[in-house]
Amino acid sequence: MNKWIAIVLPIISILLMGVLVLGVVYFREANKLNDVQAEIVTMEGDISILESNISVLEVDLVDAKAVVLALEAELLVTFPDVVLEDVLRVALNKPEGNIYTFELKTLTVLEAFGIELFGGFEGGVAINPVMDGRVISDLNGLEYCVNLERLVLLEGSVSDISPLVGLIHLETLSLSDNTISDISPLAGLTNLSDLSFNNNNISDISALTGLTNLLGFYLSYNNVSDISALVGLTSLQEINLQGNNISDISPLVENSGLSAGDTVDLRDNPLSTTSIDVYIPQLEARGVAVEY
Repeated sequence: MNKWIAIVLPIISILLMGVLVLGVVYFREANKLNDVQAEIVTMEGDISILESNISVLEVDLVDAKAVVLALEAELLVTFPDVVLEDVLRVALNKPEGNIYTFELKTLTVLEAFGIELFGGFEGGVAINPVMDGRVISDLNGLEYCVNLERLVLLEGSVSDISPLVGLIHLETLSLSDNTISDISPLAGLTNLSDLSFNNNNISDISALTGLTNLLGFYLSYNNVSDISALVGLTSLQEINLQGNNISDISPLVENSGLSAGDTVDLRDNPLSTTSIDVYIPQLEARGVAVEY
């Protein structure tokens, strides 16, 4: 009996030790598993947060694209008059593609003479073409050329010059040979020194009263009869009023700035006797060259 006990006890001890070791191992692995499971839960939470952040970023991206498109639409300029657009493309050296406000702000000079333009495009290269009889009739879009100093658009069919109202840097403006009757948009363009509106339909020049920097004023062949707006324009040196309906030129006499070396053209007007016999001699006595 004792012999069997001696044999069994060591075996039982070994088995107990094995069970104990297995229990310790199991406990450790179970803890590891719990840790792994906890990490998985944490990662799943992180993934959920990331997915939420991605969704927010996607929404932000859509909003950003909408803002960009809105800004592009705001900066994009369209021109009702394709001939004016062609002229501007020549000036910008941009034969194709959208035209934006910031590009138009770079222009200081713009010139086009009826069917002949200063420049054109052939294979993307600037040339000087004839525009096949096309003329400019609509100035919309020029309001974005806010830094223009010289604008010459001759021999067109322009009647509305309201897009020019904000072009305060203009010094030279020539719109001769068009169909303009209302020049009131010019009232605030006080930097103008040279103004040409020959061969239009203008009868009222009262808007010019404040343009005291004018040196040259050319208004031949219109329908003007009242020139009282010229009284205070004392910087004027050259005035062309040929072919209007002027009878009384006393405002020219009242203009104290007209003096030796200045010229006035009054040909083809129904000048009154007083204007011819009294006022013109007075101007000539001051050294003003008068044609009538």
